[in-house]
Amino acid sequence: MRYQYKLSEQDFLIHTLYSVSKNPLQKKQVRKTIIYLVIAFSVLLINVYNQNSTKVFIVFVLIYAFIICFYVFFLNKFFIKKHYKRSNKQNLGLRFNKEAILDFKDDFIETSGMDIKLEIKYDAIEEFNEITDYYYFKLKTNERLIIPKREIHNKESFLEMVENLQKKYNFKITKELDWKW
Repeated sequence: MRYQYKLSEQDFLIHTLYSVSKNPLQKKQVRKTIIYLVIAFSVLLINVYNQNSTKVFIVFVLIYAFIICFYVFFLNKFFIKKHYKRSNKQNLGLRFNKEAILDFKDDFIETSGMDIKLEIKYDAIEEFNEITDYYYFKLKTNERLIIPKREIHNKESFLEMVENLQKKYNFKITKELDWKW
């Protein structure tokens, strides 16, 4: 099977955000940031409390709770997305909207684009991921092949091929159709 398509900036961004969401180091970094925020605001609250002003203390507690919740549920993801969007433009910008070809051969995947041709043995596949709009082949090198669902015209045939490969090469298949950034 041969697939020929172009990957947009948005395709790379979604791929990066998905990869980040699965990275335990990123989750640890987010927890660390939240802990630093809690400590910083706790020190501020203790200082306000020691000034014996109950009304000001209550106002600060409410502001503190709002800021922490706002950061945890909105700002954190916004900052991460903004960071990776900028990073992708800088590091992957040459690959945006360039033709990519994935050709599934008997023993390997041949991928080409931008005057580069690679052969990836099926043994190198660690996992196959499916999210709402994309398929990913995660390789043992921690890279992913991005396949937009919009480019797969016969999804049943494609998924059958993936299942056959999975049986032969024993990699994990993960479906996360409800994944959202």
